[in-house]
Amino acid sequence: MEKHALDSRNGQRFAGMQASITAGLALLLTACGSGLSGQYSDNSGIMQYDFKSDGKVYVTTLGIQSAGEYEIDDDKLIIRGNNGNMVLQIKEDDTLIGPMGLVLSKTEDR
Repeated sequence: MEKHALDSRNGQRFAGMQASITAGLALLLTACGSGLSGQYSDNSGIMQYDFKSDGKVYVTTLGIQSAGEYEIDDDKLIIRGNNGNMVLQIKEDDTLIGPMGLVLSKTEDR
């Protein structure tokens, strides 16, 4: 077999391995999810955030619920919804700090 044919096959194998590794990394990152799930509420119970592992969040304020999507960027939690975007800070003690210093603590999952 000629050297050119071997080089071509090796190149195809390498390209195939690269595609497999890239697909595997993408699957791993997707499987890890957004990294946050559960319910968070303020002390008075007026604001409740219900985070799902698929990147969705349901926000309930005074009994009115809206839906959005979220992502985590370091210690920032970015929520995108029909009413705009909101950025909360993630603390290590299972709390979130929202607009105007609103503290949201993790509550029991339903």
